[in-house]
Amino acid sequence: MGVLIGRHCDAYDTKRGALGIVAGRFCYGLLRRGGLPGIRVSREAGSLPHTFGGSRLRAMRMEVNGVRIFFDVEGAKFVPDGPRMREQPTLILLHGGPGMDHSGYKPAFSRFTDIAQVIYIDHRGNGRSDRQPAAQWTLAQWGDDLFEFCRALEIEKPVVMGNSFGGFVAIAYATRHPEHPGKLILSSTAAQGQAHVERSVELFERGGGPEIAAMARHALTVGYDSPEFTMKWMTEAMPFYNTVAKPDPDARARSVMSGKVLMDFLGPGGEGLSFDMLADLAKVQCPTLVLGGEGDPITPIESSEDIARALPRHLVRFERFAGAGHGVFRDDPRGLTASATGRRAKRYFPR
Repeated sequence: MGVLIGRHCDAYDTKRGALGIVAGRFCYGLLRRGGLPGIRVSREAGSLPHTFGGSRLRAMRMEVNGVRIFFDVEGAKFVPDGPRMREQPTLILLHGGPGMDHSGYKPAFSRFTDIAQVIYIDHRGNGRSDRQPAAQWTLAQWGDDLFEFCRALEIEKPVVMGNSFGGFVAIAYATRHPEHPGKLILSSTAAQGQAHVERSVELFERGGGPEIAAMARHALTVGYDSPEFTMKWMTEAMPFYNTVAKPDPDARARSVMSGKVLMDFLGPGGEGLSFDMLADLAKVQCPTLVLGGEGDPITPIESSEDIARALPRHLVRFERFAGAGHGVFRDDPRGLTASATGRRAKRYFPR
């Protein structure tokens, strides 16, 4: 069977003889006619072919707002439940960076396929998605891309989780299209650039000493102003983002990275240093889970506190993790699972 995204459609890849990924109830027409204006499902080979019964499934891209967006899917949309097929919520994961890809969520989030269909996306300019045009590497565009992606695939009321930079995109999406998300999970993120520079510098010094602290001040005030500094930051400062040694030493090697989008967004004059969406959070209309690690030096817990205060009070739930750094699911995976799937969280993943 195919993987269902949206509703009422199965697709079959006749050229390869493998079952395809389903792209909403209009996918057959989209594939035959080349798509709707401005939105189409790509049949071109992706970078990571999948296998099914010995046949190769091609990685899926969809043209959204003029660029091809890569996505991957785990889990079924409908699952047997006694005499009926029960529809599961769709969990969309927005990766950090920018300049990274979705692979940082794997395999950690495969565990959620028993309660949700999980969709991984590479933002435009990132990972396996199209790199150009660079002028459109903005939070507003990335947020609009997510909305159009969901609209094309008839994904209604998704649960959207953004970690770090992915959280910036999630906030842009939820404040520009507040009627669309069903739930939000904002993990280790911020609604403002340069909001807590001194706190970040303090935490980097605590973990890495004065040299790392000086690098942090440069990164957070001047920006990533050269390839040499960017590489030095990634190799010497980023290891202090987390409080627990990474269990998978090959995770970074698997990532498809783009230094250009990283330096564009976080370089001198880049949007990553100046954005401010804090007041816009009042527009959010859905339940929102805010996750922050008290040991996070790059998006310190104070940024999560700011977000929680700015959201409508009746919609927000704030979970702080005493022993966690950046990306709480990395440092405290059991705590994240309890927060997202425990008794108090049924409204996030309704049965």
